[in-house]
Formats: sequence, structure tokens, C-alpha cells
Amino acid sequence: MNSFWAHGVSIVPEFTKEFTNTYNGLYMRRAGWGTLIKQKGGSGNWFHIPIPSPSFLDTERTYLNGAWLRFKINTQAVIKNIHVRQNNKNSEMPHLFRKDDYTIAGQDTTHYVNFGRSINCHGPIVISIYIWFENDDGELLFTGAGACFHES
Repeated sequence: MNSFWAHGVSIVPEFTKEFTNTYNGLYMRRAGWGTLIKQKGGSGNWFHIPIPSPSFLDTERTYLNGAWLRFKINTQAVIKNIHVRQNNKNSEMPHLFRKDDYTIAGQDTTHYVNFGRSINCHGPIVISIYIWFENDDGELLFTGAGACFHES
């Protein structure tokens, strides 16, 4: 088994004032400990974490077993969705994992995502999370994410 990690500073928001002309009051502070995220209450946003993804280890194909997120989220913000996608040839991005009924709030944790099967890894992996900010005090401290790969 091989674990590949992405530090918390690598998280990327989907909807921003600069790139999508969406004014949602997004505030992100990156530091050595990760990224602190806040946003205007009554709004949500997708955040994406790219995971380094080997296609081969020691000349053998690799398979993905699961993924995880490390974060601290207060009770005024809620993680509602977690998706894991892999880029195939062309522009296809099929879901490897998709769950749209989470209510993760008020935790300082490592959250594991078990795929229930091994998935052939042949392209880049991204973990996407949707966060709903209940009010202006909602915040998430994102410290990292990773995935577990094994050889065939």
C-alpha cells in the first residue's frame, strides 16, 4: 500500500469573485497548517483537492482503494457532498465515488472514503467537497487529503 498526500494549501474553490464573478464573501487564508475557509452565511461552494496519482509503481499498474480528508469544521458549516473523480482519456471525468447526503459538522477529524473495491488508476484524481455555510461564522480548516494505492 502506498499513500499519496496533498497538503491543505492545495485546495481550490470553484466559485470565486475573480474567476466566476460570484460574490459569496469567500475568504481563504493559506498558511503552513493548511487553508482556513470562510464564506457568507446562506451560501455554498465546491472545493477541489488534486491528489498525486501514480499509474505505475515498480513497473506494475496501480489500483486505488480509498481516500481521506483531514479538516476541522465548526457547527456553522456543513460538508454535504464528497465526490472523487478520475480523469480518463479526452475530457471524461467519471465518478469513482459520489455521496450527496453528508451532514459533517462540528468535527476535528480524518474522514475516510472507502470505495468498497479497487479501481484501476490511469489518470489524475480529484476529491471534491461541497460546503454549506449556515451563517457568517461558518468555517473549515482544511489540513490535507490523500489516497491509498496498491500495485497489481
